[in-house]
Amino acid sequence: MFYFVTNQFDVNDPVGVEQLKRLTLFSDNQQDAKILVLDDQSDLSQQKDLAQVAANQIQSVFTAIVPHTNATVQVPYTTGDIQTFTQYQARPNGEETAFFDGEQLVMKIRYFTATTGGQAVLHQIRTISYFSEHGDRLRTEEYDLTGNKISTHYFRADGNLRLTVYFQIDGSSLLTIDYDQQGTIHKISYLDRAGQTAEFANWMAFATFALGRTVQNTPGEVIVDHPATSLDELVKLTDITRLTPVVRNEHDAQAVKQVLEQPDLRSKIVQIVIDPKADYATLLADVGIQLLPIAAGDDSVDQPATAPEWDDRQAGQLALIIDDQHAPNFEQLIGALSLVRVKAEQVKLTFFFQRPDSPLKEQLQQQVNQLGLNQLIRIQDEVIQETSALEQSAAFIVPDIANLKDDNVLTALAHGTPIITFTGDPLGGADKGELGILKANQDTFELAGLIQRLITDKDWWTQISQNAQKTAKPLRRLTVWELWRMKLVTAG
Repeated sequence: MFYFVTNQFDVNDPVGVEQLKRLTLFSDNQQDAKILVLDDQSDLSQQKDLAQVAANQIQSVFTAIVPHTNATVQVPYTTGDIQTFTQYQARPNGEETAFFDGEQLVMKIRYFTATTGGQAVLHQIRTISYFSEHGDRLRTEEYDLTGNKISTHYFRADGNLRLTVYFQIDGSSLLTIDYDQQGTIHKISYLDRAGQTAEFANWMAFATFALGRTVQNTPGEVIVDHPATSLDELVKLTDITRLTPVVRNEHDAQAVKQVLEQPDLRSKIVQIVIDPKADYATLLADVGIQLLPIAAGDDSVDQPATAPEWDDRQAGQLALIIDDQHAPNFEQLIGALSLVRVKAEQVKLTFFFQRPDSPLKEQLQQQVNQLGLNQLIRIQDEVIQETSALEQSAAFIVPDIANLKDDNVLTALAHGTPIITFTGDPLGGADKGELGILKANQDTFELAGLIQRLITDKDWWTQISQNAQKTAKPLRRLTVWELWRMKLVTAG
């Protein structure tokens, strides 16, 4: 399950449009997903209607924890019933009808615009508002598409909220919100079907609790659309163990960075969605977490006019970016290089690091020195983007190729540099090199065989190189929605 957690949902807002497209994409890929709204959004029902998606695909965090039963409560009456039984005068206005007793406003009713069997359901009640003899709104009842009463909101004479009661499907109360004289939440009381109670001082405290309860009942990954306002609270929930923040501005980036600086919380951030070309992306460039450039522009990597050919490469030169997570691959590489080596200068490996200050750099340098491999292995101080390694090497070794849109991976492919990986097969065909990618199992002999063939078989290397260029060309033009598909693939 994927939860798209957002503060508010607006079908006309760019973020809302993106979220709806995600829902469609995830559904097309047989992945369960829903949008969960943290705020107590008053027009969420209208927004859901405009979105034209299944009722349970966009929910407030409150309704997401309402227990589901087979109980059904029918709408108490229609506008026709009201006119028949009371002789009130109806004055329709769009999707709302006001009822008067003479000149006295008695109630207002809003309707659903949903369809049933292709027919518009304009008579089905969304809300009923009752008014006093002075024209003050006394209370508003809200109903869902199946006719169940969701909530009742009670108002003071000055129009401010006094009390709100949310109901379970069987009509019993689940949540009570008390407001002060200014209509600000004073206290929230929660009572579930098991008799467990909890109290909260504000809506966000309750919303995070509700989200935690939802993920506890149905585990899944939480994709946070406004991390600057909610990530610090969500990451503390014990039931949420997989978080992917969507970073759209510097405030979001700072919020993510602050979480990553806390050792006991950083493991919950599994990936970060960010535009790698944005100024604020530098804040998260060396955090050691996979970055998904979902919002990258069409020109994130320039396609070279011609990729360097076999004779223009540094013979036997391999490049590798390594991090703490993939440090164990070092031993496998040493074994493979030992098997490949006929002469010391036949194959060489240059290590780059995700973090320039990585403590792993010194550790590996000591091992290289102890093993007497200085002729074969070079520990590079520069970051790989500042070198020509991706276009001059015979191959680029990537421990995990879960994300083809990674800038380094895409740059290597665009320059026709074959890629060797140990894990990951994002688009299929990686084993045989159709994508310019060769996948080795956890077998030193197999890895050695791939390296040996790449640095000695010119025709085969050329074929893999051409495949790499063909793969890179369409990837450069991936849209935001096609890139979300890669998020699905990386999630398995």
